[in-house]
This record gives sequence, C-alpha cells and structure tokens, in this order.
Amino acid sequence: MRGTRILLLRHGTTDANTSGLFLGATDALLSEHGRLEAKRLGERLKNVDVKAILSSDLSRAKETAQAVAAHHPQITPTIDPRIREMHLGDLEGVPAKEVQTNHPELMQKWLDNPGKTRMPGESAETLLEVQVRAWSGLETLAEAHPGETVIAVSHTFCILSVLCHILGMPLSHFRRMFIHRASITEITWDKFGPTLRRFNDIAHLEALK
Repeated sequence: MRGTRILLLRHGTTDANTSGLFLGATDALLSEHGRLEAKRLGERLKNVDVKAILSSDLSRAKETAQAVAAHHPQITPTIDPRIREMHLGDLEGVPAKEVQTNHPELMQKWLDNPGKTRMPGESAETLLEVQVRAWSGLETLAEAHPGETVIAVSHTFCILSVLCHILGMPLSHFRRMFIHRASITEITWDKFGPTLRRFNDIAHLEALK
C-alpha cells in the first residue's frame, strides 16, 4: 500500500442532518442542497487521476460517489459496508435534543468513553468497532492500489475514528476534530506509514454558503 493516496470524502447533506436527527445506519437520500454539494465535490475532483472509488452502502454516500464518478466515466464505484456510518441502535432517527433529555446518563457515558459506549438496541455499535471495520476497509483499498490515488466516500464517525487511529489519539478525543459534509480529507501511506495530508477541505463549497 506504500505510496497510496486516499481522498476521504464525507457525503453531502440530508434532510435528517438539517433536522437535527440522530443519523447513523439509517438510510437517507441527499437533500437538494446535498446534491449541489456533491456536484461541487465532483467538479473539484474532476481533474484528479483517480483509479478507484469506494463508497459506503448507504444512499447518501452512494449518491455522493456517483456525483464524483460522473467525471470519471471509466470508474464504477465499489460498495463496501465496512465504511458505512455507526449504527445508533434504537436511537436512529430520534431528535438529538430528545436523546439528550431522555438519556442523560447514556449521553454522559458517550461523552466520557465513546470508544466503548453502545447505544440501546441489538444492532448498535461502539465507536471502537466502527474504527476497526473502517480501517480494515481502507487498508484493503490501499493494498489494491499501491502508488495510486483512490477515493472513499464515507461518514463522520468512520472518518473521525480513522483519523484518531492515524494520529494516535484516543477515541475520546474525536470531538476535537470536525468533518464538514462534502469535505475532502487526504491520507497517504509512505515509508513512515499512514499520514494525514489534508483535513476538512471545503473550498469547493464556498459559493454555496
């Protein structure tokens, strides 16, 4: 995987995002604004020599990946559920304010130890579990494309957990970083291992503000 360059893209905006809902593994389409963001993202990357595009299996990521792939017709995005968003169990789709009001002890645990805190519900994941599967997905992608530039379209918790791994930060520090929707974060592998090269680049979205 040495010399591989991965552009980590967060998907565009959904209505659930703007409504303040807990949005994890719940499938949601891009909003009209989110489609504009994805279009701008695709235009920003149209001249990059991309060899592969990987996407989460959730619609908001797939739509974003397709907007990027529109400028690279030789590439069909590949789906990998390992880079899908964290499953929030029974709290999926619940307003964030309601969760904070009804589950104060759980939210405190999430603040103190997000790596091991699991939301209620049998499908819920911990952030550590997300980090492990997301890192595995990116390693597989990098190993398949040594010395090349590839794209992975993913989600907030996946990207932040991976960055914690690269930077040697505990998962409890993930809130010290912020990943904007439709942003670009770049990591590379060289003789020193994985390196963060660019973080939360949203220059292509300036005209939409």
